[in-house]
Amino acid sequence: MKKICALFTLVFTLISASMAHAQAGKTCPNGMALANTFEANFASGPNSWGQAILYWQDYGVAAVDSPTKIVRSLMECYGKYCGMGDGDTTAHTTMKQYHKDLAAYKDGRINTAPVLDEAAVSAPPPVMLEWAEKRFGCKAGPTSEQRQAKFLADYQARNAVAKTAARRKTVGVKDDWEFYEKARRNGGPDFYRWWDANKKMRTVQDAYDMCYLHPADSVECTAPKAWADRMTGKYVPRTQGLSPNTPYTESYTDKYGYKGPARSGPSAPAKSNKRRCYNQGDGTEKCFYD
Repeated sequence: MKKICALFTLVFTLISASMAHAQAGKTCPNGMALANTFEANFASGPNSWGQAILYWQDYGVAAVDSPTKIVRSLMECYGKYCGMGDGDTTAHTTMKQYHKDLAAYKDGRINTAPVLDEAAVSAPPPVMLEWAEKRFGCKAGPTSEQRQAKFLADYQARNAVAKTAARRKTVGVKDDWEFYEKARRNGGPDFYRWWDANKKMRTVQDAYDMCYLHPADSVECTAPKAWADRMTGKYVPRTQGLSPNTPYTESYTDKYGYKGPARSGPSAPAKSNKRRCYNQGDGTEKCFYD
């Protein structure tokens, strides 16, 4: 008989442990599913109290910043109800006092409108949340603030990975003049990779020629042209402390230490002072003098 009792006790213990594990792995309803359930079954009682606590956990300050059915349910939590009396319930006390003061202000009983301490009511007290979880046999998800923090952290992590990948693309093309010729002709990703790594062209003429090879409003044209304007003194950055009319004397070789080895690929058009025009792609031409 003792063996049978011991066996029964063991089986009961295993079943209880299994049920507890199943409940621990269950996620409490949230979002619109929780809101709709609360609205459809709203009443003065433990179920609505528990759902209101889960709603507070899910929506944070937005759940308790104005008089609603959620707040009505939470206001009914007092004494030993909703797990209160078993730990710190400052958040609930703060929320409750705010709505009492708000009602008094609206009725004209006090002259100053109360201000809600949002940091203090960003989530329900842990003892109340634990009570709701036990009642429904589930585990509540993170608060709205925790979700936002996670979203920001994930975004920053993805951004860091993207920046690292972009930096890696520049590796191997620093002063690679053979790749430079390919980048000049192809534009697009090849040119962007070259420009990110070097921020320069081999010669000023090469830079201006890019506006013949690529559209006038493209990065392939505008970036080299701006660089060439600085090299020739057509544009002097004010950050250098020079007046707009001061000649730009820093040479390309002085700046980058490039002595100009033999070029590979086709020769660039000879520089001239003739009027040059190119089709902008919309039936009009843009002209300028070298």
